[in-house]
Amino acid sequence: MITITAGSSASAIQVAINSAAPGTHIVLQQGTYTFNRTVIVNTDGITLEGQGNVTIIADRSLAGAPAVQIGSGLFRETESNATHLAAAANVGATNLHLTSSAGLRVGDVLWIERPNDAALFAEIGDTQWQQDKPLRTAMVVVTAVNGSTVTLDRPLPFSFDAATTTVAVADTVENVTLRNLTFQGAYGTADPGNFNNINRAEDGGMMVLVNSSVRTVVEHVDIVNPGSNGLVLGRSIDAVVDDVTVTGAQNKGDGGNGYGFWIRDVYDSVFTHLQAVDTRHAVLFASYTSAANNMIEVDFTNRDVNFHGGLDHGNTVVVHNSVRTAIEQAYMASVSFFNGGTTYGAPTDADANVIRFENVVATVRADAVMAVDTGARISTLSGNDSVAGGAGDDWIELGTGSDLVLASAGEDTINGGQGVDRLVIGMHSSQVLVTMIGGQSVMLSALGRSFLSGIEEFQFTDGVQAATSKLLTLVSAPMAAAVALGSTLQPIRIDVASDSLADSSVQNVRMTGRADLDFIGNGNDNQVVGNAGNNLIFGEAGRDRLHGGLGNDLLIGGAGNDALSGGLGNDTLNGGDDSNTLIGGAGADVFIASQGINSVQDFSIADHDALVFFGFGEADLADSLTHWLEGAASASDDFSIRAQVRGGVSYMTLTSDLGDSLTIANADAVALRDYLLE
Repeated sequence: MITITAGSSASAIQVAINSAAPGTHIVLQQGTYTFNRTVIVNTDGITLEGQGNVTIIADRSLAGAPAVQIGSGLFRETESNATHLAAAANVGATNLHLTSSAGLRVGDVLWIERPNDAALFAEIGDTQWQQDKPLRTAMVVVTAVNGSTVTLDRPLPFSFDAATTTVAVADTVENVTLRNLTFQGAYGTADPGNFNNINRAEDGGMMVLVNSSVRTVVEHVDIVNPGSNGLVLGRSIDAVVDDVTVTGAQNKGDGGNGYGFWIRDVYDSVFTHLQAVDTRHAVLFASYTSAANNMIEVDFTNRDVNFHGGLDHGNTVVVHNSVRTAIEQAYMASVSFFNGGTTYGAPTDADANVIRFENVVATVRADAVMAVDTGARISTLSGNDSVAGGAGDDWIELGTGSDLVLASAGEDTINGGQGVDRLVIGMHSSQVLVTMIGGQSVMLSALGRSFLSGIEEFQFTDGVQAATSKLLTLVSAPMAAAVALGSTLQPIRIDVASDSLADSSVQNVRMTGRADLDFIGNGNDNQVVGNAGNNLIFGEAGRDRLHGGLGNDLLIGGAGNDALSGGLGNDTLNGGDDSNTLIGGAGADVFIASQGINSVQDFSIADHDALVFFGFGEADLADSLTHWLEGAASASDDFSIRAQVRGGVSYMTLTSDLGDSLTIANADAVALRDYLLE
C-alpha cells in the first residue's frame, strides 16, 4: 500500500502511481487536494481511494481535461496486431475465423469494428447523419485460440462481414478501482437553469474519464459542479459503477456538454445507485458510438435519460425517482428521449432498449413513461403524454393533455385529468368489463382490476370506443329455511340472466341462457356457475368456487382461497391472491400467474394451453428452464424453479422475479421448455 499525504500535488500522486506494482492500493489521506494536471492510471489492478473525507479540486488550468483518467484518452485509443475475418460472423456468435491469428493469446482483448456504409444507413433509416464513425463495434476477450479460429468470452453484439471488418488487440487497463473520493470544480455553483456553454475552456470537458478498460470499478464518488461532463465511460467492458453522484455542470449547452453520465462504446457493464442533479442530461448514450447490454439504475434525477443516436441495444435503464420542481417542470426537456434520426446522430431503435420509471413528476412537455414492474407512481402534466403501466400496482395521474395510457397488469389507479385521454387495452372489447361499483369506475380483464377516472376513450383490438360503463343489475338472495342440523339461515341459489353485481346476501349463483354475461361477486364464499355464453366472473373476496361452463370464459378469483374451473371452451383463469386451484378443462386455456399460490391441475401442451407471467415472455421462462435442467440456475435467471412430489403427484413451481407463481401438476420440464420455444 502507498499512502499519499494530504495536500500532495497531482504530479506527486502520478509519480506514486507510475512506481506502483500491479495490484497496489494507493490511499489518499483525508484532506483537500488540488489537481492542475490529469492523474492517469494505466497499471492493472491499481486501487486509488480516499481515506475519510477526501476532496479533489479540479484546477482551472486543467481546461476541461479530466482530473482522473483510467486508461487512454478519449479518441486516443490504440490497438495492435490488426487482422481481418476469413468468414462473416453473425450477431450472437462466440467464434471468429480470422485470416491470421498470429500473435493472439488467451486473455487478449479484441476490438472489432465494421465501417458504416450506404446499406446500413438505408437499413436503419438514417438520412441526416451518415457519418463515418463505426456504429457496429464489439469488445471481447479471447478464451481459446485454435489455428485461425478464436473463441470469445461473450456473444457478438453485431454481425460483422469478412470484406470490411477489422479485428485488433486493444490496449487496455484492467481491474482498476476508484473509490471514496469527491471531485469538485473550481468555478463555484453552476446555475441549474442556464443551458449555455459559459466557459469555452471547459467545452466538452470531463471530470473523470474511464476509457479502454476492463472490469473497472468506480464507487462512492461524488462529482460536484464540474466544468462540463461528470463521469465519462468509453470503450470498456464489465465496468461496475456504484454510488456515484453528479451535481451541477457549468457548461450545459450543445456540443457534448453537461452530461452527468456519458456512456459511449460500453458493453456488459452495471451502473447502480446513480444520482444526477442539475446537469444537462442525467444519463446520455453517445451518438457516435453504440453501447450494448448494460444495466443502469438511477436512484434520483431531475434530468432526462437520453439515447442520443446510434445502434445502442440491450440496455436497460431503471429510474427510481425522476422528480422535478414546479420551476424545473417548465424549462426541462421530457423525462426520456430516443433519437429518431438527426444531424447529430443516427436513429436509435427505442424498442431495442428499455427505460423504466418508478416515481415520476414529469414536465409540461410530451413525456413518454414506462413503469417498472414492481408498482409505480407517475404524474405527468400538460403535454400529450404516453404512459405504459407495469406488472405491479400503479398510480397514474395524467394532467391536462390528451394522453395515451397502455393498460397493464396489477391493480392500477388511472386518472386521466383534463383533455381527451385514451386507455389502450390489448384485447377484444368482449374480454373487458368496465362498470361502476360504489361510485367508482372499475375495469376488469385478464390483466386484473383497475380503477379509472377521466378516461374518455378505450382502444380495444376491435376498435376505439367512447368510454362508457356497463350497467350491472344489483342482485340479492332471499333466505331459505333453517337447515336441518342447525339454526343458521342459508341463502338459496339464485339464477341470473343479465350482467349482475351481487349484494352481500348472495352466495350461490347460476348464470342462465346463452348470452355473454358478466358477474361480480362479494365478500362471501361464492359458488358461481356460468352459462353457455362467454362469461366474465369475478369472485371478489371469500373462498369462491367459479365454474365457467360452456363458452370462452374469464375467471378471476380475487382475494381468498379460490377454485376456478373453466369447463368447455378456451378459458382464462387468474386465481388472484392466497391459495388457488386452477382447472382449465377442455380447450386451449390460459393460466395467469399471480402473487397467490396457484395450483394448475390440468395444463396440457396437446390442448395448446398457455402460461402467462406479466413482465416476462415465454422465451424468458424457457431460458430459466434450460438453465435449471442443465444444473446452472442462478440468481440472474428471471424465474426460480422448484420440483417436488406430493401424494404421488409431481409438481413444478415456477416463480418469476416479480413474485408471481404457478405450480404445474405432472409437468415435464423438457417438454415445457421445448413447447415454449416453438
